[in-house]
Amino acid sequence: MTATASRDPAPQPIRLSRSYKFVWGLASLGTSLVSSTYGALLPIFYQDYLGVRARWIALASTLYAIWNAVNDPLFGYITDSTRSRWGRRIPYMRFTAPFLALFFILVWMAPVHAPDATLFAWMLASMLLYDTAYTIIGLAYSALLPEVTESDAERNGLQISSS
Repeated sequence: MTATASRDPAPQPIRLSRSYKFVWGLASLGTSLVSSTYGALLPIFYQDYLGVRARWIALASTLYAIWNAVNDPLFGYITDSTRSRWGRRIPYMRFTAPFLALFFILVWMAPVHAPDATLFAWMLASMLLYDTAYTIIGLAYSALLPEVTESDAERNGLQISSS
């Protein structure tokens, strides 16, 4: 037997259906809408509607950015290290999604006539909870892409559908 005869042909990559790519893109659309709404309206809501001073909002935003710098690699490591019967990413997306919705709503449920310190604490806590859930889902979703298919063309198609 020759060396070339003993080699198995490379398996053909699985082609993903258009409906699969469409659903993949819908998932990205949902999180993008939530994130855009959150980013655009949060400072306006707390400053203009609730009357929180700009310095409190700036402090909350700074602490939020620091937490975001910590939690991204932290949850990336956690999801990479996970071993479950559902895979490494799906459990995080499935079980964190309801919390993301809850924390997003919580951001807007601040007590209206509370003092600045209370509103600051509410804003900061709800921002950190929201960001944690958003990070878990976003990281798991992004990291799932290379695990869905080995084909560069299919990955590109999925990436295009999610942008």
